[in-house]
Amino acid sequence: MGLLLQPVTSDDDFKELIECEWTAYETPYNGFKEIYCPTLGTGPNARQDSMKECRERQLADHKEDSTSHWYKVVDSDSGQIIGGAQWNIYHENPYLNGVGHTEATWWPEGEGRKFASMGMDQWFGPRGKRMNKPHILLAICFVHPAHRRRGAGSLLLNWGVQKADELDLETFIEAARPGIPLYLSHGFKEVEEYWIDPKVEEPSEEWKQLKERIPPIPWITVEAIPSCKFPAHSDPRVWLLSSGASPIGIALSRQLLAHGDFVVLGLTFSESMGSLARRSADFAAFWTGEVLVKEEWKTRARVVGLDARNMGQCQAAVAEAVTHFRRLDVLFCCSSQAIVGTVEELSSTARSSALIRDQFETNYFGHVNIIKAALPSMREKHSGHIILLSGITGHLGTPGLGVAQSLSYEVAPFNIKVTIVQPNLEISILTNQITVAPQLPQYAEENNHAPLFREIIGGLLDRVDAIATTNGSSNGHCDLGRFSSDGIVSEYPQLSEGTKLQLLAETVNALAAIGGHDNPPARHIVGHEAVASVKEKLKTVSEELEDFVDVSCAVDLHPQVGEHQQDSDDEFQEL
Repeated sequence: MGLLLQPVTSDDDFKELIECEWTAYETPYNGFKEIYCPTLGTGPNARQDSMKECRERQLADHKEDSTSHWYKVVDSDSGQIIGGAQWNIYHENPYLNGVGHTEATWWPEGEGRKFASMGMDQWFGPRGKRMNKPHILLAICFVHPAHRRRGAGSLLLNWGVQKADELDLETFIEAARPGIPLYLSHGFKEVEEYWIDPKVEEPSEEWKQLKERIPPIPWITVEAIPSCKFPAHSDPRVWLLSSGASPIGIALSRQLLAHGDFVVLGLTFSESMGSLARRSADFAAFWTGEVLVKEEWKTRARVVGLDARNMGQCQAAVAEAVTHFRRLDVLFCCSSQAIVGTVEELSSTARSSALIRDQFETNYFGHVNIIKAALPSMREKHSGHIILLSGITGHLGTPGLGVAQSLSYEVAPFNIKVTIVQPNLEISILTNQITVAPQLPQYAEENNHAPLFREIIGGLLDRVDAIATTNGSSNGHCDLGRFSSDGIVSEYPQLSEGTKLQLLAETVNALAAIGGHDNPPARHIVGHEAVASVKEKLKTVSEELEDFVDVSCAVDLHPQVGEHQQDSDDEFQEL
């Protein structure tokens, strides 16, 4: 079944469109519908009569408003409208004279109208503060519950995003919580949350009943992250992702395909066979629900079996890119797994010792293998970019990144660039498998007060739980407390879709912007918190260097210029 995006051009479209809107806003319940499109009355025809009034009002508003653009998504097989959106394009500041008052005349006079009018003012009010400039606004967007996760929302969203790019306008969205994951996945960010919560000092009984019927509604303003200026290329870039089924692999592929690039996604045998149920389901939804339903995407994306520990599979993955897309421009190494345990804990048994070897096979030698497989092709065409996903701990003390720095010097004569990307949070840990060795009592928190990796990981999981709370979702259970058991435990942090997208947004935009750039950074730090951490680390190193500079320079066999030169001259004169 295919999906078609079409403008709403006839009055007849509005009948089916608004029926779809009502069904969408009732599943799950959207409280704002009861303010803007309430069901009034109690008779058997109350819903249909109210829907008709809502339809006629929205149609009249659309015809009178030159900024209004309604679009629908149609199932090509059934001809059914399965989603719709209203975009408003403002070439000038629409709030030059303020927002003004909206009277909810569709409510009967009385407390209901007063309640709804106050709610409408609370809805429109923040626009005057943030949207007081030329912009494009997604005011309404919905998809029928029976047709969600098919890509209809993306089609509706992409129309406005592309129009904003054409007109060089900022983009804003107003949304309830259920819509936020879609917008985050397309390069937007939350900028403000406010509540539609009409209040009076002495509420009447009718007002109290309205409050029970329409409880406080969280409403979120979303805006586009300043668009990445993709490097100018005569041809689209060809990417190979070492872990295409990972959350960052899916999110990055989505953005690259939308930009027009070609992508080869590596999947391990277990991911492609579905033994990792959650990860397999996420990738299957992306592949079948987004890639395969878009003609312009499915010809530019390929899946290949890739366990980077196997050199033969690495060579086959590179050959897949070169054979089908003629070259390989960007190799993104993002395969990762985390091992939690102290040196002593990880060497207490033969099995725990093997964990370290397994991790190095994936995180280190796996990357070395895929890089070795990619280099001949990149050398031959005298161009290429290798990006390694690390974490901020790579700057704060984690070993293993020296190979990237050495490699950058070795391949520079072939015009091959190497970049280490270090995200704000430990994305490579939080979105991949965590394996924890049994804890020895000597390293329990009550006996060892050093900030060990076990506590650091626990803190990260607490932080993403806080993120989930702010975006109205909930994460699955990942309790590090049970990792102190006698056995080795492995699991993926069960992050909600909204949490993953929020964690990945900045990094995905950074990767898409620098990948294949003529002069990319050797090391790219993502996010304010990461930059602050690196600055603090460099400050500590500098202070420590100064503390021991005399001891460090005391071993010099030859006098040095500056202050220490003078000290040496004085000593020789005394002799």
